Amino acid sequence: MSESTRRAQFPAMPELSDLTDPLQQLFGIRPQSPYGIRIETHYETDAYVVRGEMPGLDSAKDFEVAVTDGMLTLHAERNEQQQDRQHSEFRYGAYNRSVRLPDSAKAEKVTATYDDGILTVRVPLDKPVKAASHKIKVASAK
Repeated sequence: MSESTRRAQFPAMPELSDLTDPLQQLFGIRPQSPYGIRIETHYETDAYVVRGEMPGLDSAKDFEVAVTDGMLTLHAERNEQQQDRQHSEFRYGAYNRSVRLPDSAKAEKVTATYDDGILTVRVPLDKPVKAASHKIKVASAK
């Protein structure tokens, strides 16, 4: 059930997390995923692609992408401060996410690009991925 459906059913009853989370109470902000970086993965014909949402970062200095022992690690660190005569603001934090690569991955040929807040990592594969499909018969439990 989606968040909007759940809230529409019981508008007078807030969720427990809404009552206990100070960010939600003060600003209406929901915390990010426990992993820090929201990612999606998919296969293309000749590559394994990992995309991560990382808005507001500088691709030249805030990212580290590494492959070690079959694991792709995405690391980003933000350290930003704005100051004027009246007030100052700062934002900081580190994000890490690791993904197991397929056995046929060519770790030495991994490429990464950053565009509009999305980090895209392409991992070439030794063997092209063939779409395998077969039907599964669903049996009755009775």
